[in-house]
Amino acid sequence: MPNIYMLKKIFIIFILLLSLVLANTQAVAQENVQADYYQARVVEIKDIEKEEVATGLFFAGESQEAKVKILEGPKKNEETVIEVNALVRNGNENKIESGEKIIVGFFEEQNSFFYVDRYRIGPIIWIFVVFLVLVIVLTKRKGFLSILGLMLSVAVVLLYLVPSIYNGANPLIVTAITILTAGIFSFYLAHGFNRRTHVALLSAYLTLILAGIIAVIFTNWAKISGGGTEETQALQFGAEQAINLKSLYLAGIMISALGVLDDITTAQSAVVEQLKKANSKLNLKELYTRSLEVGREHIASLVNTLAFAYVGSSLPLLLAFSYNNFQPWWLTLNTEILTQEIVMILVGSMALVLSVPISSFLAAKAFASKEFTEQELSQNHHHSH
Repeated sequence: MPNIYMLKKIFIIFILLLSLVLANTQAVAQENVQADYYQARVVEIKDIEKEEVATGLFFAGESQEAKVKILEGPKKNEETVIEVNALVRNGNENKIESGEKIIVGFFEEQNSFFYVDRYRIGPIIWIFVVFLVLVIVLTKRKGFLSILGLMLSVAVVLLYLVPSIYNGANPLIVTAITILTAGIFSFYLAHGFNRRTHVALLSAYLTLILAGIIAVIFTNWAKISGGGTEETQALQFGAEQAINLKSLYLAGIMISALGVLDDITTAQSAVVEQLKKANSKLNLKELYTRSLEVGREHIASLVNTLAFAYVGSSLPLLLAFSYNNFQPWWLTLNTEILTQEIVMILVGSMALVLSVPISSFLAAKAFASKEFTEQELSQNHHHSH
């Protein structure tokens, strides 16, 4: 089930994608200092300096001298020696090892290589492949269509949303268009073109409108500028036109909420349909009240899920703030970065709660007068087994 952990991560990925666009633009504008990057293989670790060196984390680390072989580009098969500052403290280690694939940078003017990071694209590709296989094997055609809808939605974000915001378009307007388009792709490909999906999608859109109004009210009330994180602050540099960070923050909330609402609106719509199939005499009021009861259980089960998901995803941040001895707790709570997180989480939670009565009512309205054919009822009987 989508949860607040996903809401937060989608928002962060959205911001990072926009940051990448700006970073690439800056790199083009500063060609004289741009480095080239290559994959390389560690041939051997030649030397390890045991003295503590600066790693950015309490100066606790070791300096490694590694011989590496370049695997691509004009320097392919060339071997060179680079220095790596590795963190070694309290069980945290990021030392590179012989045979490991890494990324190195190369400055043409200085004719020198330098260590950038470990190479992680391979594992990312494999875990994505495993995910695809699991979804398709377990859900077959429906899972494949769901993934297709997800990919089309991501394409809309990458090819339309991010470039449009970068070029100065209003983030809220662009996001509204993106949500309308992505919603159609994700809902209909995953759940089919039918009355149940129509209701679920309309419910999600109406809930998002209400959630958007709530988000605007509390964002203004809490005086959130949208620039509470380093990522959003970085967006102000390198863009051809200024980006409205508050609108961007609100847009991120709306995009992430769409994925969260998919689950509960389709579930409520399906509940109403099944109730009507089981008892054709149920009227609008009875369908609504019975489905709402199921929805309340759904919401109740989400309370702990949301709380623990948020704590789990933000554990390092919470730990850092908890042991901040330089200022009182209420001053820490008052920081914009935490206020942004709290507002985003609570708006997403309110959207979930509001979606239950909205989707239950619309579904009851849609199915109250619906007369199912024998074929539809037999399909329902077949699926129940």
